[in-house]
Order: sequence, then C-alpha cells, then structure tokens
Amino acid sequence: TAISTHSRSGGFCYTFVAQRPPRGYPSEKANGNGLGEKYRITVMGPGVTPIVRWEGGKLAKFDPELQSEAAKVFEQILGDDKHCAPERPT
Repeated sequence: TAISTHSRSGGFCYTFVAQRPPRGYPSEKANGNGLGEKYRITVMGPGVTPIVRWEGGKLAKFDPELQSEAAKVFEQILGDDKHCAPERPT
C-alpha cells in the first residue's frame, strides 16, 4: 500500500486490519489486513534527498506494555494531527 506522510508532523498511520478503498475507487472490496512474513518501507524525500529503505521480519506477538509505550511516542510525534485519530487507542 502507499501511504503519504502528513504535513506538519511528518507522521502517518496504518492499521493491520482490512481496509476499504476510498469512495469512487473501481473496486469496493476490502484489501487484506496487511499481515505478512516480511515488511518493506521506502521513504522518498523532495529533490535530491536520499531514498531511505528498511526491511524487516514479521510483526512480533502483541504485547500490551510495548503497545502502551509505542502509543506514547505516536502521540508525541503526531501532536494534534487529527487524521490518525480513529486509529489511536481510546
């Protein structure tokens, strides 16, 4: 999937659940949950900024304590960015 970073914070959000395409997309079928054996991230900057790439193995088993720590960092990065609000823990 392609995900754009948000202006101001540079953050992005993505959940590992089935995603429905936006309205008007040729297919309304939900995409898979995004869970796989390997992951690859590529970030391209403006102009001649280097392309940054990362590859890693599958996600580890869910750990509530690590999730809590990650959520705190997520909030610090995104601040008042409302785009990811539906994906934030309540």
